[in-house]
Amino acid sequence: QTEAMLRIQSGAGGGNLATHIGASLSDGVVERLLAASKSISPDLGSKVRELLDLEVGWDGEDAKPVGLEVLTRTVMLLRRVKQAHSDFVLPFIAPTFEGSVLLDWTSPQRSLEVQARPSGWSATGTLTTADGRKQYFSGQWDLTGFGAFKYYDWFRDELLIWPTE
Repeated sequence: QTEAMLRIQSGAGGGNLATHIGASLSDGVVERLLAASKSISPDLGSKVRELLDLEVGWDGEDAKPVGLEVLTRTVMLLRRVKQAHSDFVLPFIAPTFEGSVLLDWTSPQRSLEVQARPSGWSATGTLTTADGRKQYFSGQWDLTGFGAFKYYDWFRDELLIWPTE
């Protein structure tokens, strides 16, 4: 939605009012996004700036840049998870080839990958059992991102069983 609104407001012309308003709106969203990410962690602020600067083909081929809406939802999700958990650890954060963001938390027994997608969120969990075998799980939830709490709790070993819808 955010990107669509920015595209509509920026218009197709070069110097018209719609272009100026769209650029101002975009700059304002980016400034607020950077401020929000820095309030979570200075490292996150740097990572968000890096992701915002990606262009088409950042991988040397056809990778899409990370969308502003997806990145905004990601930062807001991290902010909510940090507020809910005083011992929150910032995940490894990477762009995907499709223009999404991947969040990756890893511990000796569990890993959790959460991916922001235009239509919602997906999670993949890995559990290493006492005998060294790996069990894999997956889940998804809507755009609100509230489903992330139960998956993050699973990663932290607060839930013994992988969450179900």
